[in-house]
Amino acid sequence: MINILPIEERKAVIREYKNRRLLIVGIVVIIVMLISFILLASLMGILILKKRSLDFSLTSQEVNQRFNLPAILSEAKTANQQAEIILAAKQDGFKSAPILNLLTSYLIDQITIRKINFVPQEKSQILLMVEGRAKARKDLLDFIERLKSEVAFVEIDSPISNLAREYDNDFKITIKINPELINISNF
Repeated sequence: MINILPIEERKAVIREYKNRRLLIVGIVVIIVMLISFILLASLMGILILKKRSLDFSLTSQEVNQRFNLPAILSEAKTANQQAEIILAAKQDGFKSAPILNLLTSYLIDQITIRKINFVPQEKSQILLMVEGRAKARKDLLDFIERLKSEVAFVEIDSPISNLAREYDNDFKITIKINPELINISNF
């Protein structure tokens, strides 16, 4: 191909061609940068949302671990069930206060009661599950003997494991109660 343009014009055309190429390359680079920015911004938004959800998840797990929330909820459920049992028993004429008064009248200073559960068996009988701690084995034996002397307590069940230690014995006692005898008591 023969170029008949004068040298000055030829240089101007080449310069114009280079300027257009630079402009096109610059526009392409800017478009690529904008697309990259938009993609990065949306990815950052997604990452921030995921981080927040993980933070919330970790916080709730920390609360569960710190306060043992499932155990607290289970304990509350058990307490509600027992309250319902007592209310149902009260509607049948059963009064829990005389039983608690009778039970605590046999307590000695070396016995600590931690938990008392009422478990209805039949209309005529109720199980009382007592959990606590005795300072010494002889104190627990004395407490059990005192309970056995009460006629309102039909049967007292104390597993042998209650007597495993000489001192600081955790115990669980099951007492079968005859509510009719409790109601005749002078409470």
